[in-house]
Amino acid sequence: MVDVAPPPWGGASLDLRYARRTYAGRYFSRGFGERFEDLSTSAPVARPWARSFSFAELNPATGPDGIRTDVRYVSPDPLLSGAVRSGTGVLFRPPRPRALVIHLAAPGDEGFVHRTNALALPLLASGIASLIVAAPYYGRRRIAPRVARMVLPTVADLADLFRAQVIEAASLVFAARRQYRCLVVLSGVSRGGQAATIAACLLERPPSVAAFLAPAQAAPVFLDGVLSAEVDWTALTHDAGDLATARARFSSMLNDADIDRFAAGAQ
Repeated sequence: MVDVAPPPWGGASLDLRYARRTYAGRYFSRGFGERFEDLSTSAPVARPWARSFSFAELNPATGPDGIRTDVRYVSPDPLLSGAVRSGTGVLFRPPRPRALVIHLAAPGDEGFVHRTNALALPLLASGIASLIVAAPYYGRRRIAPRVARMVLPTVADLADLFRAQVIEAASLVFAARRQYRCLVVLSGVSRGGQAATIAACLLERPPSVAAFLAPAQAAPVFLDGVLSAEVDWTALTHDAGDLATARARFSSMLNDADIDRFAAGAQ
């Protein structure tokens, strides 16, 4: 199999298992953010940015089952900036791939090790390529790359993450189909599976989707579920005026990312 050098960040896991460890600090210490009212998590359908999008393959390394290359791209989401907009990933490709699976990141997945060992290498041995990509605000795409862990200072940053992950997934499908002329599948766990499902709903020719533990709604996880204790409700209440208004504003943004909202308009 292809040798893989572990990156400086660990692998992924499920929300319920690692939420407390991964998000040891609070979300949204700076409140909703100045851009909150102008942002939407909704992604437009098949705009030209998706059709013309491409990614670069760098530093090829050949192994017994195929080639490993680093992947770099500029996010097609124009609302991102700096390191957050610099897309990064790794591609495992057999000589003649029967299919290509795009593995989106789950919450807390700041590297490629878990998806490489659990998904990409077994698929590579079966003649299936894998493209593993980092989510905005994670790993090398952090706001502050040298900080020890991922930080989302505002709710507006979370909206950026939701929207950009969907836009990038849709764009990667276009690019992979154009470059490799094979079946393309979107895959993800938890929020990664949610983004994969929404991206498929938005495309005129939807890819197959392999989603695991992908919530139909994001709001319960943050408002009442495992991540609710990590939200800085004091900061959000300060911005909104009271806790009830803060929860309502936050819920309204999260509801924009409901899978059912997009599935209803799927072609």
